[in-house]
Amino acid sequence: MSKIIISGHGQYSIGLLNAFHMIFGENNGYCAVPFLKGEGIPQLQAKIATAVDDFKTEEPILIMVDIFGGTPYNAATQWIYDKPEMDVISGTNLPLLLEAATDLNENDIQQLVSDLLTAVPETVVDFSEKIQAIKTQNDEEEDDLL
Repeated sequence: MSKIIISGHGQYSIGLLNAFHMIFGENNGYCAVPFLKGEGIPQLQAKIATAVDDFKTEEPILIMVDIFGGTPYNAATQWIYDKPEMDVISGTNLPLLLEAATDLNENDIQQLVSDLLTAVPETVVDFSEKIQAIKTQNDEEEDDLL
């Protein structure tokens, strides 16, 4: 079963993991590694290494970070560079994290990442666009009745 490390600027990863637990319940397959003010890449990489060791697993590990090109992303990508059983994705949000929970049994890290990237467009929804589509559908249904 794949494991997931969440990292981001400030308390982002901790808040995201807490929100995940509220919705999905406790899950030992996830942990938060915050990047705090005053830390650099070496400190964050050490925290990532500790999180990986704490999992005590040979299973694939996905690191989900907040921003492409940010320090958590750079630290994670440098740290996993020669670890094919690991990968990093950026742009993590709560819906994407919940999606990952449904794919945790995926032992192929590339397939897990592919599944998540496919789900990305569904994690952001424009209310105005959705309501307009409903109004249009209702108008068409009314026209069909006449």
